This record gives sequence, structure tokens and C-alpha cells, in this order.
Amino acid sequence: MAIKYEKEMINSNNGINYKVDENLPNSYFNSFQPMKIEVFNNTKEDDKKVWISLTLFILGFFLIIPWSINVIHLNCNNRMARGFGIASFILFSIISITSIFLSVLFIFLFWGWGAIN
Repeated sequence: MAIKYEKEMINSNNGINYKVDENLPNSYFNSFQPMKIEVFNNTKEDDKKVWISLTLFILGFFLIIPWSINVIHLNCNNRMARGFGIASFILFSIISITSIFLSVLFIFLFWGWGAIN
């Protein structure tokens, strides 16, 4: 009698139907699982950021300044805009370091050590 009363108490818990495992006493689980809802908002704003980032990335191959401007997209929520921002940052860094190195090398090779003094 006690087992039957216990199963009734488990099944009538606040009006929610639970499934009872007969093999394990006092075990129950909720059969309801809420759906995961993903809300995509600001898609036009995200598309605009992607196009701006892509345009600056492409212009960076002709002028180096757009790559330095495209760094503003490093913290963007959109993955594509952030990817173009990261790529622009890496290319800007490589080109900047290479140009500084080549400038110093050019000065030392063609004008010698006396050009610095």
C-alpha cells in the first residue's frame, strides 16, 4: 500500500506528469524539454558591417590605410566581419613590420652607417 501511495504522489506532483521508472524506487524525471530559441536580430546592420569590412579588406591591398581602419571590426559580433578585421590586422602588421625593416635595411645598404649620424 505504501508503494502505491508513493507512486501516486510522484505522478501527481503539481499537475506535471512524470515518468516513473519501475526498476528504481523513488526515481522520476521530467519528460518535457524546452526548445532552444535563437533570435536573429539586426541582420541588416550585420550585413552592412560585413560589406564595410569586406570593402576595407579589399581596398587594403591597394592602400594600407583601409587595413588599419578595418581593425574596428575585431570586436564585432558578426563572424565574417570579425574575420576580415582579424585578417586586416594581421596583414597590416606584417606589411608595417616588413616596410620598417626594409627601410632600415635600405638606409644601411645604400647610405652606410654615416647616414644615421
